[in-house]
Amino acid sequence: MTDVGYQDQPCGYCANKLEDVFHSRFPLTRTLGVRVMYYDGKRLVIQAPLPGNAASCGSAFPGSVGSLLMLCGFGLIQLKLNEIGLLAHVMLKRCTISCAHEVRVDLRAFCELTARSGSDRIRHILLHKKTANLHVVGGIECAQTVVTFDGTYSVRRAHAADTGFLGPLPYRDVHAKKNIPS
Repeated sequence: MTDVGYQDQPCGYCANKLEDVFHSRFPLTRTLGVRVMYYDGKRLVIQAPLPGNAASCGSAFPGSVGSLLMLCGFGLIQLKLNEIGLLAHVMLKRCTISCAHEVRVDLRAFCELTARSGSDRIRHILLHKKTANLHVVGGIECAQTVVTFDGTYSVRRAHAADTGFLGPLPYRDVHAKKNIPS
């Protein structure tokens, strides 16, 4: 897991499509104000504003923090599956969230697949087995990571007739430097 050390940059058509799909399939994401900020094939960063996600004490509501982290892991896996051209159903199996400090700024969640959950391994497992468990790590970052996330997602290969979570998209387009207006 790495701390902040990158500049926001365009995240490609598929990542922008991910935000649209989040808002259409999960209305809560629109209420939370979820925005896809960055995706480079390894790391997904999503953001939600503190206003509207704050508890009465002014810090981020723990439910919003947890929801954003779990959604970030889910979205990362969906983008990775799309990138390698596989259709699968993704479900959170288990996770742990640890908070070192309260969050008093906009919620900025990041997730990364662990080394043992790389593209080649995902493809190999899903082509030879029907299900796989993928491990994701991440957190909420301010000047440093103040909340950590460790999640395992169950991924089950989908039937060829299924269009996948993101719908029909051109595969391997996640690194395209296109800005799609929202």
